[in-house]
Amino acid sequence: MAAAWAARMLTKHYSVESFLDAGSMLERLSRVGPPDLLVLDWEMPGISGVEACRFVRQTFDQAKLPILILTGSPDILVECLREGANDFARKPAHEPELLARAASLIRTKILYQDLARADAVLRTEAAMRERFVGILGHDLRQPLSTLLMAISLMDKENAVPAEQALLERMGRASATMHRMICDLLDFTRARHGDGIPVSRRDVDLHQTVRHVVDDLAASYPNRVLRLEIEGNGRGSWDFDRLAQLFGNLVENAIEYSALGTPVNITVRDQSGNLKFEVCNEGPAIPADLIPTLFEPFKRERSSGSKGLGLGLFIAQQVARAHGGSVGVESDGQHTRFVATLPRSSSIVDHGSGTRGSVLLVEDNRTIAMDLASLLRDQGFTVSVASNGEQAWSQLHEGLTPTVIVLDLMLPMMDGWTLRRRLHDHPGFASIPVVVLTGAAPADPAMVERADDVLSKPFEFQSLLAIVDRCVGVASV
Repeated sequence: MAAAWAARMLTKHYSVESFLDAGSMLERLSRVGPPDLLVLDWEMPGISGVEACRFVRQTFDQAKLPILILTGSPDILVECLREGANDFARKPAHEPELLARAASLIRTKILYQDLARADAVLRTEAAMRERFVGILGHDLRQPLSTLLMAISLMDKENAVPAEQALLERMGRASATMHRMICDLLDFTRARHGDGIPVSRRDVDLHQTVRHVVDDLAASYPNRVLRLEIEGNGRGSWDFDRLAQLFGNLVENAIEYSALGTPVNITVRDQSGNLKFEVCNEGPAIPADLIPTLFEPFKRERSSGSKGLGLGLFIAQQVARAHGGSVGVESDGQHTRFVATLPRSSSIVDHGSGTRGSVLLVEDNRTIAMDLASLLRDQGFTVSVASNGEQAWSQLHEGLTPTVIVLDLMLPMMDGWTLRRRLHDHPGFASIPVVVLTGAAPADPAMVERADDVLSKPFEFQSLLAIVDRCVGVASV
């Protein structure tokens, strides 16, 4: 009776559908969808009001379908709200109160719908901007790679001091731009693809960490980097991606610690995982920043960094791609980042190449990472070595590339020596070798029986065409 009277009052202002029992109402919801407001009598035959409320809330939340309960007992008001009702009106209903409560709930639903539509538009626009950034970064990376190679070939030793300073400044600026572009591309992959791609193989991460620390020590000669390594470093990991993770964490520690204070790096075993810890002295990270520290484009407010704020985000994404994690602890004296990496993982490897595998031997790390990333984007699995000895070691550890891309001017063991060793080894002699050289020889055969020769600087498409041809020959 009270419910029928409430329906008559609401009909003066709204289009109203009435049902004698909850079963009919639930059937209507399943066929037609939610109205702007559901007015539900708590005492009904068959399915009770509390049961009906529970059924409705399994499909529609309180924003999508507000529920106004009619009840004559003040003792059950708390139960009504607990079961998902938005509001209540007591029976017998007082018309002004009932209309006011109904109007308030309908306005709230309309506001929610407006906000949901605005949020959808903003999300679409943000996704379009992020994809545009990825496309722009991809298009900028190839000409920048050519510029980096050209700068690396310039004769710095015979240049006058002013020219040497200019070349060094050009090299630093180009390398900074390259890192930003690579970070943006990784950000796009992580947000709109299958995550950051990894190509696992059995490697010794202790060696990776040493290389990263040596490179950073050379880049920051006025900082003290202390490295402590314990236990076994072997596992199934992506050598290059974890070098990126380690480098990002150590550079972050260098950036946010005072000159004259050490950065302590520890690698150790723990419960079958490898733990990589970076600890620096300095003030604590503000507590309100820690929950969002690994989000993209986040930096401490006090930082003078000129980076994009993607380093920690990418480090975390690389760890996740290996089935691991990165965490942070910070107090008033020290900040410690800890990467935990399982030695093997059930995470799907999105980095396995379908067009073949490439061993890239190049001592300029910026150029090497750039070419490796471009080749991976084209479907190749890529391993990187910075000198001939490292490449020779990777081959003897079981690496079986389809083709080797070999720079001639390398430290420790140069490209000529490595090419001769490859030719004389029965297990490696059949692997096609593409030689990269800063000066094109008159006859490619001069370069120790290379399958092809590419003179720096070159366009990436030229390298891609040669690698494709060598992969095709190797598969015959």
